[in-house]
Amino acid sequence: MKFRLNQQRAPQRDGFTLVELLVVIALIFILLALLFPALARVKESGRKATCLGHLHSMAMAAHLQYAEAWPELPNRGTNCTDWGAGAAGLVPYLNGNLEVFDCPSNPGQKLPAGPFGTELAGYPGVYTDYEFNGFLSRCDVEPVSQERRQPAITAPQQCALAYDFPYLRNAAGRPHVDGINVAYLDGHAAWLADNEQGDVDWPFGEDAFFLKGHPWR
Repeated sequence: MKFRLNQQRAPQRDGFTLVELLVVIALIFILLALLFPALARVKESGRKATCLGHLHSMAMAAHLQYAEAWPELPNRGTNCTDWGAGAAGLVPYLNGNLEVFDCPSNPGQKLPAGPFGTELAGYPGVYTDYEFNGFLSRCDVEPVSQERRQPAITAPQQCALAYDFPYLRNAAGRPHVDGINVAYLDGHAAWLADNEQGDVDWPFGEDAFFLKGHPWR
């Protein structure tokens, strides 16, 4: 006589348990937390490269502008600190390309034309995200600026024409980390690390990046 043993079958599982599901979700969040900073760095690298390209276009335009103004420096009008007037002076040499004054990492400060204004003179509603070097221009309110001449410039490749704003190392709202993009008077643009800027705190040291390459006193 044969006897059959009753074999118990293991219960079939139709899906994840709650604990397993929570573990998977936690792993996904950990991976995303690791991935987002890397993606942010990649996006910022792209924006920084675009910003540098814009400044390079401005540097090339300034090369033409200063050649036409020779031997004097271009006139910025009433105020040497009117960044919008400095930007507007380049427009005729940019084939009307106003996008170069926009830094993709900088929301910009929309200030009316005038002292420290960012609105382009003659171009309502257009603003520059870049500061222009007041020591490389002539203006009405500063008599000594009328004496500045291009032949006195000793190193155009060091003359900072325009740069990210704000540029101060500890300033809030800086568009990029650990440095700034700069357009130079010889037609090139380059990244300038914070430790290469020299003394840019008031009173400015003569090694400050925007004072190099030309007589500023």
